[in-house]
Amino acid sequence: MNTQYNNTEYLYTDNEHTALYNDTEYLYTDNEHTALYNNTEYLYTDNEHTALYNNTEYLYTDNEHSALYNNTEYLYTDNKHTALYNNTEYLYTDNEHAALYNNTEYLYTDNEHAALYNNTEYLYTDNEHTMLYNNTEYLYTDNEHYTAALYNNTEYLYTDNKHTALYNNTEYLYTDNEHTYLYTDNEHTALYNNTEYLYTDNEHTALYNNTEYLYTDNEHSALYNNTEYLYTDNKHTALYNNTEYLYTDNEHAALYNNTEYLYTDNEHAALYNNTEYLYTDNEHTTLYNNTEYLYTDNEHTALYNNTEYLYTDNEHTALYNNTEYLYTDNEHTALYNNTEYLYTDNEHTALYNNTEYLYTDNEHTALYNNTEYLYTDNEHTALYNNTEYLYTDNEHAALYNDTEYLYTDNEHTALYNNTEYLYTGNEHTALYNNTEYLYTDNEHTALYNDTEYLYTDNEHTALYNNTEYLYTDNEHTALYNNTEYLYTDNEHTALYNNPEYLYTDNEHTALYNNTEYLYTDNEHTALYNNTEYLYTDNEHTALYNNTEYLYTDNEHTALYNNTEYLYTDSEHTALYNNTEYLYTDNEHSALYNDSVRAINTFWLSGASLQKFAP
Repeated sequence: MNTQYNNTEYLYTDNEHTALYNDTEYLYTDNEHTALYNNTEYLYTDNEHTALYNNTEYLYTDNEHSALYNNTEYLYTDNKHTALYNNTEYLYTDNEHAALYNNTEYLYTDNEHAALYNNTEYLYTDNEHTMLYNNTEYLYTDNEHYTAALYNNTEYLYTDNKHTALYNNTEYLYTDNEHTYLYTDNEHTALYNNTEYLYTDNEHTALYNNTEYLYTDNEHSALYNNTEYLYTDNKHTALYNNTEYLYTDNEHAALYNNTEYLYTDNEHAALYNNTEYLYTDNEHTTLYNNTEYLYTDNEHTALYNNTEYLYTDNEHTALYNNTEYLYTDNEHTALYNNTEYLYTDNEHTALYNNTEYLYTDNEHTALYNNTEYLYTDNEHTALYNNTEYLYTDNEHAALYNDTEYLYTDNEHTALYNNTEYLYTGNEHTALYNNTEYLYTDNEHTALYNDTEYLYTDNEHTALYNNTEYLYTDNEHTALYNNTEYLYTDNEHTALYNNPEYLYTDNEHTALYNNTEYLYTDNEHTALYNNTEYLYTDNEHTALYNNTEYLYTDNEHTALYNNTEYLYTDSEHTALYNNTEYLYTDNEHSALYNDSVRAINTFWLSGASLQKFAP
């Protein structure tokens, strides 16, 4: 097949080869291909692809792909895609993803979802649910957990079988089977700054600052400050102060001093300070303050105040008046007063007011008043007030003084001060404002504000401010002062500003601006200031300042200054300065500037290089 082009650079990528050209930088790489062009940097990589462009930074990644653009940040991810936009950054990502937006930080995560919103961030989560409301933050969690509430001055969160965090002025997080400032266990008890007391056990009891008391047992009873009474039998419970009454089935009941009530059974119900009510059965839910209504069937949800409507599938729900509400599936919870908080189930949690917070783990909980606190379970912990702390285990995390934070677990999350957020699945993430770029593989992570930072997993780390540093592990990454560069393993990636080029084979990498070059094979590497030369083992490569030449082993390649030529073995390719031509074996392609050369016959017939040479 012959294709003619005038000013259009064409990239053909066969299985094996790569070619670069004097005016038109061309890179062809094997199973994972890449091409860059002088004015328009282009990168194509195999299963997890990425392309960045001079004015428009673009990142394309594999199964969970992403693309970001200079003015309009865009993220595209695989099966469940995501797009971010300059004014309204939006990110929807695959199973474990999250997105934050310019004025409204938003985090969406798949099976365990959560969302935070500008004034009143709300998160509702499924089997282990939690709801917080305007003045009185309330959190209810799973079959094992008893309602834990956070209060206006004293934030309180009770989570999982083990962990609990209480905060007044001193943020405290307790997690373990044994310990106590707050002790939480199957039969737990917690005391708080003034007198808030929470007892949770198979038969639970909670005492609060003024005197709110809740006792829950198979046949339960509760007494409250004025006259609030809660009795919960195997089936039912009623509470009364002014007129609050709750009848609850087997599990749950909540009473509030003025009128806030939350009941969550297998089929949930919520009452709110003015009139907000949420009932969530297996199917349905309605909330009302002024007019906020949420109905969630197995699939759907609609909310209306002015006209905000959300329809979500089996898992999700959003309510909007002044209090944005997100209902998400099985696990997650977020509490918010002035402090935006996001809790997500097995892995992740992010809190946002002025402090971006990411919490990730199976059990953990983090609460924030004035002091940013992050607690993470078996692996990780990062605390941040004035001191930037980064703890990275198998699942990485990075925090930055101004507030850029990236945590990447199997389900990754990144939060950024202005709001650029990119979350990508198992492999990769890139964020761009001016130059913020994040790549997260199973091993790697890089965050950029003014200081380019690269973190890579078990082995390697590179930091960049004024000094360009490249570290390449099995899954490599390179960052450059003006041009952020990301190299990733089996499926390689190169980012270019003016002419930086990255070629990555299974082993190798080369970057060129003036002289930036990195080659990593098992064996060999050569770099030359004026004469860039790359030698690679089994498949060799040589580049020359005036005469660019690339030679590769079984499938060879040659480039020439005036006459760019690429010859590759089984699947051949030839490019020419005036007449760029690419021929490849089974499915051929040719590009021409001024004219077209029909030479398929030569290649198909196996014509020699000399016979074909111009």
